[in-house]
Amino acid sequence: MKDKTLMDPIYDWVPDYIDHHYIGEFLIKGKIKSMPFLNINSDKEEYLKYFNNCWLLTESLFASLKSKADFYQQPYHQLRHPLIFYYGHVAVLYINKSIVAGLITKEIDKNLEKILEVGVGEMTWDVDTKNNKIEWPELEAVIAYRKKAYQLIKEIILQNDELFNTKVNQNNPLWAILMSFEHERIHLETSSVIIRELDIKSVQYPKMFDRYSHINCTNKNPKIGVDYPKNELIKVKEIKVCIEKTDFSTYGWDNEYGLDKRVAESFDASKFLISNGEFFEFVKDSGYREDKFWCENGLKWRKFRNIFHPTFWVQDGPQGSNLYKLRTCFEIIDMQWSWPIIVNHFEAKAFCKYKSQKEDSYFRLPFEAEHKALGSYDKDFIKDNFDLTINFNLKNLSENSVDANYQNENGFFDVNGNVWQWLEDDFHPLNGFKIHNYYADFSTPCFDGEHKMIAGSSFFSTGNLASIYSRYHFKPHFFQHAGFRIVRSSIKNDPQLLIKFETKDPKTNVEYVVFEENGRLKIEEKITYEKRSN
Repeated sequence: MKDKTLMDPIYDWVPDYIDHHYIGEFLIKGKIKSMPFLNINSDKEEYLKYFNNCWLLTESLFASLKSKADFYQQPYHQLRHPLIFYYGHVAVLYINKSIVAGLITKEIDKNLEKILEVGVGEMTWDVDTKNNKIEWPELEAVIAYRKKAYQLIKEIILQNDELFNTKVNQNNPLWAILMSFEHERIHLETSSVIIRELDIKSVQYPKMFDRYSHINCTNKNPKIGVDYPKNELIKVKEIKVCIEKTDFSTYGWDNEYGLDKRVAESFDASKFLISNGEFFEFVKDSGYREDKFWCENGLKWRKFRNIFHPTFWVQDGPQGSNLYKLRTCFEIIDMQWSWPIIVNHFEAKAFCKYKSQKEDSYFRLPFEAEHKALGSYDKDFIKDNFDLTINFNLKNLSENSVDANYQNENGFFDVNGNVWQWLEDDFHPLNGFKIHNYYADFSTPCFDGEHKMIAGSSFFSTGNLASIYSRYHFKPHFFQHAGFRIVRSSIKNDPQLLIKFETKDPKTNVEYVVFEENGRLKIEEKITYEKRSN
């Protein structure tokens, strides 16, 4: 028989095996909340709370799928595995990394773990995953696996007192558990994007999440200053910035460690993120039909997808009528003109080129150093200043108005939170980057000159994703909860990014060289690099 607590209708969505002792920690008026970023030197009880919060957030999100069949649906582009993969994958990584760290000695289910170990990155817009021959496990088998994994991880935390008796660092086996926590939170967000891309018929609003607020809007021809705020440029004086993780009390991925000192020369940046209303001008002026606004690869992608408006704008009239509604993660609502536009990197760059031509100036996306220059912070909001009005950590289950959240001391809104912001930079390591032996291929495969950086976190970002130190990246045609702000500057290339340094995989002792070649970032084994250099 279920515990009385679990018999309460508020808890009827919680799987029987999950320790109900912690559920009340995450619920406010029956709705689940995300915890602040975990201090890695916390005690076992805090680790258990954070673990249960991660696990329950995943269960909460996947409860938005209407039926068993919807776990096996792929988004329209067919570039991602069905969601059954991600539902099991996060549990598998806990087990795999615990084995790597020596916390356990054997697998739970080798066959299932092999199927669910590695995902398909969206590496090109014409990758065909719909014809792959993977025989996905039954939902019941994945649920059974998740149950065993949950119990095993819980036991690891409970039974290894010695791991909590010393200060936790990257060499402590607990790092594998912390890694698994934050990996699950990454997939919590990316799975929410995939759900946003599914047919709305497959999705329902998950009852354990708060509903977000939005306005009823019948205005199909938005007016600046009425339906969305007038954006303006704010000057940022030349400033030296340090890109490094300075708080060692929280988990960080390998690419956050190291140090780059850069100079952000004087530039102007938009006060707000670009809103749906602002982007509508680009759509209305046939921006998706004018080849001149698109880079070569962006044009190929646009033509391949045959699109004429942003992906999450839902056509609400005949083609060419410019009548739209908005797709959120779980429903279709009236267009919210004051909310930030969500697009990929190609679309953001096309808008910049359109605006440059329209205003006879030069607009682009910010570089990483410039994003840092928008505001300097001594504390990490997700850990320390948790009361700020930042739209992150599932406080709101959608983006909201670009002028509704925290405005920093320099006058900028949403430097952190609301939606991620595309940057000009290719994803790159910081000087002194070191590969971590628990997850050697987390960052290095993406130091390829083909992944663009995003910064600032989104409404669905939790834990490390919402940290001011986070450094993430995606292919330019990838969709995340990501938009952009614009920069006006005379600088078209970042002169500060000159990379050549060595690193080592601590697990294999293989030495690597990170370097730039023909404007592209590369990483090669040192012995190979020296041969080609000679």
